[in-house]
Amino acid sequence: MRHWRVHWHHDHADEPVTLYCEIGDDDRETRRVEEFGDGGTGWADAHGGSRGTLLAEIAFGAIDDVSGEPGLSGSVIDAAEFEDAWRRARRGGGREQPPGA
Repeated sequence: MRHWRVHWHHDHADEPVTLYCEIGDDDRETRRVEEFGDGGTGWADAHGGSRGTLLAEIAFGAIDDVSGEPGLSGSVIDAAEFEDAWRRARRGGGREQPPGA
C-alpha cells in the first residue's frame, strides 16, 4: 500500500482542499479522505462513502505526476497519518452511502 496527501489549491467552497489517498499494489485507490475548507470531511471505500466522496476510477501513477499538475501539490505519507485522517473522517463524515449513491 502507498499513501498520499494532496493539497488542491483553489477557491471553490464546495470542493475539497486536501485529499488523503490509500493506493493498493494494483495502483487503484482503496480508500480516500477529503477535507473541505469549512472543516468538514468526506470518505470513501469500496463499500460506500459520505459527502459525495468517491474513489478514483483510474489507476494512479507516481506522486510526481500529481505534483506536476497545476494547482496540486502532493507528498507521500506514512500509513499512520492516513489512518488518523480516516478515523477523523469516519467520526464526522456524515451518513454512510453505497457507491454511486
